[in-house]
Amino acid sequence: MVRRNTRKILSISISVAIAISTAVTLFVTLAPDNKLIEHESIIIWGDEDFKNYNFKGEGTPKKPFLIQNLNITGASNFGIYIRNTSLHFIIQNCYLDVDTAGIHVTNVESGTFKILNNICRNNRYGIEIRNSDSFSVINNICSDNSYPEIIIYFRFGAGISISDCSNFNLENNVCNNNSDYGIIISNSDSVNLYNNTCERNEFSGISLYDSPNSIVANNKCNNNEKRPSIRLIPYSPGIYIVDSANTSITNNICSDNKDYGIYLLLSSNSTVEDNICSGNEQSGIYISNSDNSYVLRNNCDENNASIFFVEALKGSITDNYCSQNTFAGIMLDNSSNFTIQRNNISENEIGLYLNNTDFCEISYNLIKENIGYGVKLLSDSDNNTIHHNSFVDNNLSGTSQAYDESEGNTWYDENANEGNWWTNWVAGNYAIDGPSSSFDIYPLNEDPLDNLLQTRMVLFLKEIEY
Repeated sequence: MVRRNTRKILSISISVAIAISTAVTLFVTLAPDNKLIEHESIIIWGDEDFKNYNFKGEGTPKKPFLIQNLNITGASNFGIYIRNTSLHFIIQNCYLDVDTAGIHVTNVESGTFKILNNICRNNRYGIEIRNSDSFSVINNICSDNSYPEIIIYFRFGAGISISDCSNFNLENNVCNNNSDYGIIISNSDSVNLYNNTCERNEFSGISLYDSPNSIVANNKCNNNEKRPSIRLIPYSPGIYIVDSANTSITNNICSDNKDYGIYLLLSSNSTVEDNICSGNEQSGIYISNSDNSYVLRNNCDENNASIFFVEALKGSITDNYCSQNTFAGIMLDNSSNFTIQRNNISENEIGLYLNNTDFCEISYNLIKENIGYGVKLLSDSDNNTIHHNSFVDNNLSGTSQAYDESEGNTWYDENANEGNWWTNWVAGNYAIDGPSSSFDIYPLNEDPLDNLLQTRMVLFLKEIEY
């Protein structure tokens, strides 16, 4: 077994951002304030219905209607229901506990509303928004929402549910202990999710379906776990992105989830960078059928695998920390044309594992103290180039630190006539285990990462001087 040491946190700024977010959000109390006014459900089917309520404001951009300081609880379907309007309004500082949706907004004119500082608990949906654009949902607590008829598989509960919308912001919301989603976005575009906390939900923390051109940043999505034998959902990720191209997933903490930290499917041209994905039972980052994807500067330790690509073309895996995983640091299956550089791949069962994966360049990685092979190239992993890596004390029970059973792999840089640094190399060619009978014919006399670090430090100092 891989020993589980204290996790190495690479980005202090992530934790600071999350702490600030939580502090800002939790100023809203977790129970109805004594100053809130008990009120029946508010149902608005069009602009004229605003006249039925004594709201402050005029419905204009400068003086929106204020729906505020209300306590709406009971056996009604909706707490606040607004549909087919063009007037401006703000829903704020309310407590909502009803049957279906605490707040429901559908088909209102673009840029006409905000939802701020509300508590939505024990509903099916805390907040539900449909067919509306250019709005903000900020500083709400949407926890403990669920769908009661658990035997009906295709219905679900969520803290916040949004569909068929575009150009909106979700910031500083707390969506915990929901079934099944903390936040679910579908059939939308240009979504911005910042500083939300989505933990202990019974499927995923944050899910995006068919919602391209989105940003998911500085969110905390931990300890999400599917209820066994309840839903037809195969796994529980912290962040789940499906069919959402051009998505940026940045500075999130996705740890200790039942299955995956971040799961990206059918979402090409996306970037996953500066995230912490530790202690998940499957992969820290799992990416499938998503071409031209970039995985940069993530900390993924103590998972089954740190980073796992499946059926992907062209991408980059760079500057990641992939350590102490029970199986592999980095895995690629049925993929091709990847650049894998400057990663720390240490103390895993296997360091880098390729199966049916071709035309990758693997260079300048620290591949250290993995129990088995540092690099293992399995069947049909052909025409890969492996050079200028530092192989340190891998597979100590064997004779070689790497394994190759495919064709046409080159274990050195053909232009520079330089291979890799092997701590157990003595003289001559370095033999690679496996039926391919491969060799590194230009093993290095010194660690290439020392020169790389010196070069990068010089560039850094020049940048500061400039």
